[in-house]
Amino acid sequence: MNRPLIPLCLMMVWILTAGTPGSYAQNFTEDMPAVQVQLTFESVEMVPVRDPFRRYNEWMFRVNDKIYRRIFHPVSRGYDRVVPKKAQESIHNFGKWIRTPIRLVNNLLQRKFKNAFIEVERFLVNGTFGIVGLFDSGKRHFNLPAPPAENLMQTLGSWGIGSGPYIVLPILGPSDPRNIVGMIGDIALHPVTWAKVNDWEPEEGYIIYPIIDGVNNYSYSVRETYDDIMKDA
Repeated sequence: MNRPLIPLCLMMVWILTAGTPGSYAQNFTEDMPAVQVQLTFESVEMVPVRDPFRRYNEWMFRVNDKIYRRIFHPVSRGYDRVVPKKAQESIHNFGKWIRTPIRLVNNLLQRKFKNAFIEVERFLVNGTFGIVGLFDSGKRHFNLPAPPAENLMQTLGSWGIGSGPYIVLPILGPSDPRNIVGMIGDIALHPVTWAKVNDWEPEEGYIIYPIIDGVNNYSYSVRETYDDIMKDA
């Protein structure tokens, strides 16, 4: 593989499995790939989606499905054999904890100040009592359940910005122009991005973390849900 493409592919996997919002269903689940939303809406036939690229989208959807099943599924099953579910849960919790700035900023931009305050409380509690977010002590011991996750796509929607035409992205799944802009903004807010810009950690960390976070989330919650939706569809 061409060397410059390696970081791009890793980032795409990370975005897919570690918090990319669904394009047309708010908070379907925090760490599901957007492709699940397409399946859900196709099965219930709710509101017709503006789809000027229908032939391309159908083709890319099939390509993505093959990638998930032939690459992501086998890798995640191998990961399940090596990493216990409790450890996967802790890694999942850490991923949610470290993404606090994304949710916090978007709560503030939407003037959801109560939720923003809860995000700060949970960040401090889970960062200390929860050992850098590995355990959700905020919910378990301090009665601080997580508020609905917010992202820039939702913020732009709350400002009245339309989604634009529906388009399926390679690996990333169903999306639209507003969602693409939102993903770019959320990546800019991610602490790992700050660390890379400021050279806080060795270069290897920016490759290893997305791989572990992505594979863990896919194994922890995505694969089973994806299979269930495909079976129902």
